[in-house]
Amino acid sequence: MNPDAPQWSILVCDKGYVLAGVVRPHPSDPLRIIIDRCQVVRRWGTTKGVGQLRLTGPTSETVLDPEGDGVEQGTWYIMRQALCTQEASLAWTRFTS
Repeated sequence: MNPDAPQWSILVCDKGYVLAGVVRPHPSDPLRIIIDRCQVVRRWGTTKGVGQLRLTGPTSETVLDPEGDGVEQGTWYIMRQALCTQEASLAWTRFTS
């Protein structure tokens, strides 16, 4: 992975929320994670579904609601976590900077 682009993840959560960000373990609670650069994906803007965000990153039609660093999320609300490819991680870093 390019050191200029941290490893991004796409998180599909309860109630249909889709988050994108850099995930790290919670320092004291194994049932929680912390998401840095957290973005709520309001509109995917893809032609091939949410998986496209994981493979190639956001598109010009993607609409995000930024939440910033240090967002805590309980793992029981996460239905799926997918690591982004290096290409997508670079795209997410550029798109949100």
